[in-house]
Amino acid sequence: MVEALFAAHFTEGRDIGDAQALVAIASSVRLDGNAMYAFLSSEADADAIHAENLRAHRIGINGVPCFVVAGRHAIAGAQEGEVIARLIDVAIVESDES
Repeated sequence: MVEALFAAHFTEGRDIGDAQALVAIASSVRLDGNAMYAFLSSEADADAIHAENLRAHRIGINGVPCFVVAGRHAIAGAQEGEVIARLIDVAIVESDES
């Protein structure tokens, strides 16, 4: 499904924010299109999705790629290896202090 979504959006220029397009894409990879439409038409998991979005913003996720270390520290965007290494070092020091 992920590959199909990327192809639909980036190669075919389809609107993957459209429920009918998502149903068609899901069906093309042998997922249950009717179940997909029912889910997208419902409020199922809406509260969980909003809560996860809020949590992401609170820890600094505001772009892609984004690296989250120890569930508390986030760094967005393409980064040099040294920057990621420092973030990991900070997480290690904090875990040692706990």
